[in-house]
Amino acid sequence: MTVARGLRTRPGSRRHPALIVFAALLAITAMAGPLAPVAAQAPPAVTAPGPIDAPADPVVSEAARRLSLGRDLLAVLGDRLTAQHVEEDAKRADLDAQIENLDWRRRVRQSLLEKIAVDTADLIGTKRDHQGHVINMVDLLQGSLFTVVSGTQLLMINPLDASRQQYREGLFEAAAAYLQRVLHEEEARIKTLQASIAETRVQVGVSESAIDEAEEKVSNALATYETAKVTREDTETLIRKIATSSFARYPVIDINLIVLDAYLRAARRVDIADQACGLEWWAIAAVGYVETGHARGRAMMADGTVIDEIIGPTLDGTEGNQLVVDTDKGALDGDPVYDHGVGPMQYIPETWKNRGADGNNDGYKDPYNFYDAALATARLLCSNRGDQRMSTVTGFGNAIFAYNPSKDYVRKVTDIAVKYQKAELIPSRAVSLIAGGIPATSSNEMLRQLTDAGWQPKVLSTGDPNAIAAALLPKAPKTPILLSGMVLAIADPTWSVDDQLRVLGEVARASNGLRVVWVPTAPFVKRSPGAEKAYTELLALNPQLQIGSTVIPPRTPWCGNLSACSGWRDWLDAVLSQLG
Repeated sequence: MTVARGLRTRPGSRRHPALIVFAALLAITAMAGPLAPVAAQAPPAVTAPGPIDAPADPVVSEAARRLSLGRDLLAVLGDRLTAQHVEEDAKRADLDAQIENLDWRRRVRQSLLEKIAVDTADLIGTKRDHQGHVINMVDLLQGSLFTVVSGTQLLMINPLDASRQQYREGLFEAAAAYLQRVLHEEEARIKTLQASIAETRVQVGVSESAIDEAEEKVSNALATYETAKVTREDTETLIRKIATSSFARYPVIDINLIVLDAYLRAARRVDIADQACGLEWWAIAAVGYVETGHARGRAMMADGTVIDEIIGPTLDGTEGNQLVVDTDKGALDGDPVYDHGVGPMQYIPETWKNRGADGNNDGYKDPYNFYDAALATARLLCSNRGDQRMSTVTGFGNAIFAYNPSKDYVRKVTDIAVKYQKAELIPSRAVSLIAGGIPATSSNEMLRQLTDAGWQPKVLSTGDPNAIAAALLPKAPKTPILLSGMVLAIADPTWSVDDQLRVLGEVARASNGLRVVWVPTAPFVKRSPGAEKAYTELLALNPQLQIGSTVIPPRTPWCGNLSACSGWRDWLDAVLSQLG
């Protein structure tokens, strides 16, 4: 079994061909019989629009605008949220430091108070001893008490019992001298203790002032931290509202536009790598709906990462769930005893470890990222279809049953897939233009020609290799550049082969599986052995790259107006014809 999860009764919404509807349901029990291949959705024909051509479908145009605007807005809020997290962490660190400082100052005050207590007890005892020794001295001088010195101890005896011999030996003088020395030492000790207590009390006063100041700093730091926390929470609430609102959803099928983009890209990447699979976006989306409703109601970032936790039921063998003992010590699902499905596509930890994918090329395989999870699901479906295409009942049933071995699950996914297949989606007519060193007039001319040909172009970057690489660099490690449609990348006539390989590599990385039409210079065709190896490896890793048959003449400066310059208009027409 590839992916284990509990059986859930969640409705779905996917699209299958009308022909699959009836036959797929029969296949639940029979699991046999090929279905006539479903015609793939062909891109709109590229024809130069005439003056009376109908305007673009307003629903499609509005959806495309929503996708762009919604993603841009979420990207801005995502950057803001990242900065606010950093600010909140800094304020929290400052608050912790102020609290630690306050605790330390309180400990110092407590230490000083304990010192006063010890010195006071010592002072009281010394005064008591001193008073006793004064009485002893008075008694000695009055002759009512005779003192014999024995080491450091005083032996008190009645002078009537003392012999004259003892007086003659000077014991009286020795006792008097001893008492005088003790009295002087005690007086000095009393003064020292009194001075120490007075000084410590002054230090306690200073400590009290420092504590008051530290408490005020803690109060201010707490208020600042709470403000930063509320600001961050407000941004997260706004992101949640936008990411889960109808504003960010494609009409009719009601799928979040970023989620839909993830499904489309995953299907495209798998189709490029394995054209025999016949996978369409609606097969992936049907699984996503039945699993978690496309993570509906959960907040999502612009890069397709779901913020909220999605943990499936405990797979302990009860209540219709499979039995899957923990495989990751609870690292992904928080349960060290049994596994759970996690993320929008509900992968169990072990399956994600073995079959997880990096769908948005950010260097991470995150089961909570829709681009990653959708690509992993696409690959799983293709790998489990058997020897039949996904467009057949057998192939589709095999793949879905392997994803979750339940006939009821296959029926639900099939129903949703049928609905999604009937939906009309945004046509892939968007073109991102990357051109090296092209003048603004020539760039504008390209945009006009692309628009006239029915495309929706935008200039992503123009300039030298460094400028283009910077434009394609993610603004944050987990927020990659997300393009749409296809990419038209045109080299500069002055670029070396190495420059072109570098830019081509950057474009391939940022394209995220989208089709790339690369228009090289003439010298690029004749590569050195080293460059040839790098070029071959680049193509092997990026099958979406298409090297245009039209090249830029070597050492030919860009024309300021492509339509007016001899040869350039024909070149531009040839380039546009390669877009299909």
